[in-house]
Amino acid sequence: MILRALFLGSTFLVTISQNGSATSVGPIGWESTRGKTPRFFTLAADGAMLYAANLASHNIVAYRVDQATGRLTATGQVIETGSPSCIVFRSASA
Repeated sequence: MILRALFLGSTFLVTISQNGSATSVGPIGWESTRGKTPRFFTLAADGAMLYAANLASHNIVAYRVDQATGRLTATGQVIETGSPSCIVFRSASA
């Protein structure tokens, strides 16, 4: 199972694995948010993409999520917008 712990300025990913009653936690990678003052992170419904909203740099940056390892890879897609503080997905039928 992959747990994502998010910190200002970067995304810190940890893995949680369970062996019987023992649980180990360790980092699997760091990834820059490619912006200033990250305010919000969210996963797409299918878990394949992660989006970081950077308040002070006025952008949202997209990352692919490796389903096997949890590692992030920036897609190069940067959406310029005014001081994003959250990201909300709308269903296609709405």
